[in-house]
Amino acid sequence: MQLNSKLKEIKAQFESAADPRVLESMQQASRDLDSTAMVNRALGVESRAPQFTLNDERGVGFALTDFISRGPLLLHFFRGFW
Repeated sequence: MQLNSKLKEIKAQFESAADPRVLESMQQASRDLDSTAMVNRALGVESRAPQFTLNDERGVGFALTDFISRGPLLLHFFRGFW
């Protein structure tokens, strides 16, 4: 199964089971993001990401190149609060 098809399937499953208030909040956040110029700066499918290093929860750095050397990579950044 292609990645895009699998992601659509996961999204449909989530949306069918999600609390409507949570779903509406997430959809509104997506609409808000779509209305900004940030969407125009996002990398597209098969785009090359710039080299960067991020720290994990212990402060240990992981460079993009550490993972790219293993094969194709999908990056997903999300906001959270802890």
